[in-house]
Amino acid sequence: MKRLLQKGVLAITRYNLDHSDVVTTVSPGLVEKLHRYGYEAELITNGGVNTDLFRPLDGGTMRANLGIAPDAFVLGFAGAVERWYALDEVIRALPEIRKRHPNAELLIVGGSLFTGYLEELQALAADLGVSRQVHFTGAVDYRDLPPGYIAPMDLCLIPLSPPSGRYRSPNKYFEYSACGKPILSTPHPPTCSGWAATISPFTGTGKSSSRGSRRQSSVRAERPPAWRSTAGRRRPRRSRRSLHD
Repeated sequence: MKRLLQKGVLAITRYNLDHSDVVTTVSPGLVEKLHRYGYEAELITNGGVNTDLFRPLDGGTMRANLGIAPDAFVLGFAGAVERWYALDEVIRALPEIRKRHPNAELLIVGGSLFTGYLEELQALAADLGVSRQVHFTGAVDYRDLPPGYIAPMDLCLIPLSPPSGRYRSPNKYFEYSACGKPILSTPHPPTCSGWAATISPFTGTGKSSSRGSRRQSSVRAERPPAWRSTAGRRRPRRSRRSLHD
């Protein structure tokens, strides 16, 4: 079934690319990759977040629903559970982390559409003896992410596997930030070098707000001149290479 879904997604992607007047992407690496497939693509900035939905919230109640201890320090990830995120390395590191921080737990939110990576991670957690400290939710409704799953996290993760980071500009960076969460990420050139960002999970007075209140999380970013889009100038060339390459 997953193989069938993968073929379907690739076919739809190829059709859309072949019949688009303009192709836009969110990272310089994707511009280069599509060019190799014979498509002209333009770069646009990323970072659009619905701040009515993604905002600081109290996650205490949801912790209990997820089976997480009230005093746990929760490392969290929300997104596609696929191999372009090195979640296996995060799980392998958890036993060592718990030697120094015995209350550390890991929350992984999301499912695997194309692979059996989620099942592999569950087996890995069992092999390492940390099944009770690694919480898998599977796929969840997008609107439930902030109140139900990001809110209980103390530290949000973006563990991109090289070289996939070149081709991605994860929107979770901006979603985590809008929720007022600190972020631990592998180096990510499209975000780190392309944006000058300041995360401010504070109220307008400069003081941390009370627990459960609606804090403001702002991301100020400057768009580099080299990233100015020329979208609309030309129609994408049709691909002569397989998207499986």
